[in-house]
Amino acid sequence: MRALISRAEALAGNGAPDEENIRALGQGWVAEETLAIAVYCALRYPDDFSKGVIAAVNHGGDSDSTGAVTGNILGAWLGYGAIEDQWKRGLELRDVILEMADDLCYGCPLEEYHEDRDPVWLRKYVEGKRDA
Repeated sequence: MRALISRAEALAGNGAPDEENIRALGQGWVAEETLAIAVYCALRYPDDFSKGVIAAVNHGGDSDSTGAVTGNILGAWLGYGAIEDQWKRGLELRDVILEMADDLCYGCPLEEYHEDRDPVWLRKYVEGKRDA
């Protein structure tokens, strides 16, 4: 796995076309290749969510997986504001996704050895009851 990630890092810095570099990493049918392709695309386009995701899905392998992982990496790195509206417009369950992201980022009180129990958090994420 480390060798494949190192290869992705090296390929991200060369001048070869994305298609050629991605082919050198595999097709994404196994987890190691999916992650390597996503790391390659994120390193190749560290400041451009769209270019990274488009590179990740434009190959003949398991492009939906490589695109999803790349989108997650770049989204976490760049933040929600850096994701162009074309990707957010019409997103199903957008409000739920944003609420969960905020909860995880700012208010996750549940830890294995944490004594405090937040009733709102427990209701939403343990009992599965979300306010309407």
